[in-house]
Amino acid sequence: VHASGAEDPMHIAASLESALVEFAQTFAGQCADARIVDLFLIEYDLRDLANYLKSEHCGIERRPVELSRVPRDDIEDYLAERPRLRQIADELAHVAEAEHQRVEPARVDLMIDGALLGLLPELAGPLGSEHVTEWARARQRLAAIEAVVRAQAAGIGRADIEDHLLRHLPPDSDAAALAAVEPDELARAVAELLPDDVPEGLDPTGGAASIQGLGARFDAALDRLLDPARTVAFGAERVFSCLRRLFTENRNLRAALGGFAGRIEPALVAQSLRGV
Repeated sequence: VHASGAEDPMHIAASLESALVEFAQTFAGQCADARIVDLFLIEYDLRDLANYLKSEHCGIERRPVELSRVPRDDIEDYLAERPRLRQIADELAHVAEAEHQRVEPARVDLMIDGALLGLLPELAGPLGSEHVTEWARARQRLAAIEAVVRAQAAGIGRADIEDHLLRHLPPDSDAAALAAVEPDELARAVAELLPDDVPEGLDPTGGAASIQGLGARFDAALDRLLDPARTVAFGAERVFSCLRRLFTENRNLRAALGGFAGRIEPALVAQSLRGV
């Protein structure tokens, strides 16, 4: 990371993230299946796609995501090769035409979050590892619970959560049942869905900090699922576990730098760290 002499912590954080993505892309070329990095890089692509769709339907200037693999131009060709994302773009265009008005940005975010949830097991499948596929399904389940909690906390209604966020999940998904819960019953309902190794639930009075803490505990549970990968001599499991830990470490470094730049209390920054 070339950050010599840089005084802006956020510049250093951006350099760290760029270096990690560049490493992952180069490293993938040395793997038996380069698609192993897709589970990590897909979030950059979807964030970029969300910005593009907001520019098309929400009247918001597009801000390209530097580390995305989505082309700046000819995005239609990109969508044509990805039916799930093509469907979201078509749905938004239909909604905008039917309602004769700009689409709310929150609707785009819900659709993109739903696309990510649906894609997780699909991206793991080609690697041929039951362990990685199990991790992807667990992440799908836990991320869906967290997404519903965030959506409800933001005041998004049940119909929008079901139509835009959860439609790509299995119909018996835990998160689907959670979307129907009244706000004052949400903490209890979340507690009933937590895995045995996630001891603490959602504090209904804790606000955003409580949701952030829930996400951190979900991440810790996902990391524990990868612990057996340490015993695999060769294969996708060991490589995937290594990449997961690198991305977590990089995220923590950037969170610490962001806290330093924003003069945030160290205790609050520490709460945002994952896997430590």
